[in-house]
Amino acid sequence: MSGPFEAITARARARLQTLEGVAEELARLRADRSERPDAASRRRVLDGLVAGLED
Repeated sequence: MSGPFEAITARARARLQTLEGVAEELARLRADRSERPDAASRRRVLDGLVAGLED
């Protein structure tokens, strides 16, 4: 049978895992956000090339 210390430790570990998951997701979102300007820039270049082909 687990005592109060084990129960508290288990809850703390679960919370830590949740926080680690949130931190990983935030890191992914930041990476995605930092890549977006590059993607938008590439889209503009491709749009310009397509427009040039249509002329």
